[in-house]
Amino acid sequence: LEQIIRSVNWAKDAGIKTWGFFILGFPWESKEEIETTIRFASELELDYAEFFLASAFPGSYLYEYALENNLLTAKSWPQISYGYPHIANPDFTPEELMAYLIKAYRDFYTSARVVSKLEASGQTEMMAEIIRQTG
Repeated sequence: LEQIIRSVNWAKDAGIKTWGFFILGFPWESKEEIETTIRFASELELDYAEFFLASAFPGSYLYEYALENNLLTAKSWPQISYGYPHIANPDFTPEELMAYLIKAYRDFYTSARVVSKLEASGQTEMMAEIIRQTG
């Protein structure tokens, strides 16, 4: 985590826009770990962030793990999406996992730091769309 923080700071010091990508909902992940990831993303000095649900694509380690542990709720490519849960987790319902995905976007894009940055750069339509989609 310290290396990530340093890397983001170096990029910002060099004038490079930063964009973080975060995956939530691995089958072994706890609620506390998801909440920590969301908090970490919001505390980083990122310009933008994207959040995805863990996806078990055929042929991947995660797919084999989920298959062996009978955790797959979708097994073919057309049913797999980064935005919808398709791996069972004993600690979450699919609805709870979707709520965490929405919370991640809402927490990041409604923070005072990000809102002021988006407003200053004229990206208010992006902010409005995220708020609309996350309720």
